[in-house]
Amino acid sequence: MPTLKELIDQLPPELQQEVQDFAQFLLEKRMKKAG
Repeated sequence: MPTLKELIDQLPPELQQEVQDFAQFLLEKRMKKAG
């Protein structure tokens, strides 16, 4: 099974940006919950 990075690397650049934005959103949401 491919790693998350391998899957992302197969996406076109605009979708890679969407993945990055979503991951950032999840991190911020998690930090707010913890804080």
